[in-house]
Amino acid sequence: MTSKFPAKLVVDANVILSAVVGGKASDLVWAVPSQLVTAAYALQEVMQYSLTLAEKADVPLEVALGALRLLPITAVRRSFYGARMAQVRDLIGSRDPDDVDLLALALKLESPIWTNDCDFQGLGVVIYTTAQLASMSDRPTQSEQGVG
Repeated sequence: MTSKFPAKLVVDANVILSAVVGGKASDLVWAVPSQLVTAAYALQEVMQYSLTLAEKADVPLEVALGALRLLPITAVRRSFYGARMAQVRDLIGSRDPDDVDLLALALKLESPIWTNDCDFQGLGVVIYTTAQLASMSDRPTQSEQGVG
């Protein structure tokens, strides 16, 4: 199973948010054998939307934040990939300025992005959705099991 997965996956905020409120990505983050990384900026975005999404998913905020702390995802500071920011801002900045850091990190690491966001299409980076990774791992997402 592990040979078909990339060594590293850069994880988008939408996937992290799904994982912390028990969504489709919640089990998959533990099943994917790749090293999972994200931009520290993406974690700020997760914190910004955690309360709203937790309320919407009927998950106590403390539970969502506890889940966030436990996720096997390493945050990478901008100082590591900052040299790519100007180039990437030209590529994706007009689509979604919040995605600049993530794309810069992916290009620096030469790693694909795990996202359910179509803003990364056509930018020279491989994209995996949650459904694609679930199918590769032979592990159904919770929605495929009839859950959330």
